[in-house]
Amino acid sequence: MIVCQCNLVSKDEIEAAVEKLLAEDPWQLIVPSKVYHSMRIRGRCCGCFPDVVDIIGEVTARVRNGAE
Repeated sequence: MIVCQCNLVSKDEIEAAVEKLLAEDPWQLIVPSKVYHSMRIRGRCCGCFPDVVDIIGEVTARVRNGAE
């Protein structure tokens, strides 16, 4: 599923970026701009950011629950 129309970024790509960031530091604060920076892109219209926040929350919960 495409989450970001401007950059053609899929949900799977965002999930992978969040997982990578959490592997580096599982307790860091992750925001959409940090995810996009790690993917070497920028938010353009930023209309996708609310969906990216939801994905960050889902992945973070999954990773942290699996790590305990």
